[in-house]
Amino acid sequence: MGAGAAGARLGRAALDGSYFHNVKPGWGEHWRGGEAVGLWEVEDTAARGAAADGGLQGEAAAAGPDGGAAQRRLVAVAHPEGAGEAWLEVHPDCRQLEDAMLEWAEANLAAPDRRKPQEPGARAGIVVYCGERDAPREELLRRRGYAKTNGGEVLRRWSGETPPEPVRLPAGYELRTVRPGHPGDCERYAALLNAAFRRTIHSAQEVATFTTLSRHTTRSLSSSRSRPT
Repeated sequence: MGAGAAGARLGRAALDGSYFHNVKPGWGEHWRGGEAVGLWEVEDTAARGAAADGGLQGEAAAAGPDGGAAQRRLVAVAHPEGAGEAWLEVHPDCRQLEDAMLEWAEANLAAPDRRKPQEPGARAGIVVYCGERDAPREELLRRRGYAKTNGGEVLRRWSGETPPEPVRLPAGYELRTVRPGHPGDCERYAALLNAAFRRTIHSAQEVATFTTLSRHTTRSLSSSRSRPT
């Protein structure tokens, strides 16, 4: 399938964190077995051309081991979080792909709004998130007939210009990573998720699955993606 831009191609996601966030690994209904995730890649030859014109930088612009045609690089992903949602995540130098990404999302991710009673013959819809300062995406959505909703989220970003103040933890507390599959860590992590998001669905076994299986599979995928094609 074409991605709608020269040098780019659309693939299919093999795995996602949501796949492992279950007692037994598996896709949620709205992921449709992984078919609900679109990947856009560019050849390194295209990436190098973009770099020469002030486009892609770093790894995406690197030459292959033979100095010619090299690996494909992932530059954009479209995926759901819930039914009828589309999250468009794209390298800032490849935003020309967003039109094709949105077209793909409309064809593959639209769903009826479960919050409203559905009338016979009602059309499926889709929700796309857009930052309030993201003028290019807002223009794209306006051009394709989207309308703003009342919902939204607040995102905060640390500039990184100054180091954060040292954190002093209360007596009896420590800050460390979760030990994969550790019963005590997984139990506490699940309790934290349930308390933070006012849920009861998370369990220690779910966290154990996520912390053990996803990390090894991710390493395997990273290794396979780094080989020349």
